[in-house]
Amino acid sequence: MVARAPAGRLSEVVRPVVAAGAWQGGTFVADLYVVTTPHRVRLVVDAEAGTARATWSTVPLTGPSLEVHVRSPLMTRPDVA
Repeated sequence: MVARAPAGRLSEVVRPVVAAGAWQGGTFVADLYVVTTPHRVRLVVDAEAGTARATWSTVPLTGPSLEVHVRSPLMTRPDVA
């Protein structure tokens, strides 16, 4: 499952996110961990193609929206805020 977050909304992140990544040729690969969840998102940015893709390691039960998981206040079910 692929998660997509709107561009330019990074300043609205509410939950802590930890990231680790590196360049692999012309592609940047990073793992993003939303600290308050057991989930990880793999971010792959292809500089040559001008594309980015975010993919959950396991899709959260509340849905694949990355925006919901980083912008919602801490709770067990962001869909019922």
